[in-house]
Amino acid sequence: MPPVAPIRPSVQQQHLETEGTHMT
Repeated sequence: MPPVAPIRPSVQQQHLETEGTHMT
């Protein structure tokens, strides 16, 4: 499995964290 697979979900998690901070 390529390292791109685990990196894709990592970016989505960071986006969620940024949205959570913006919503707070």
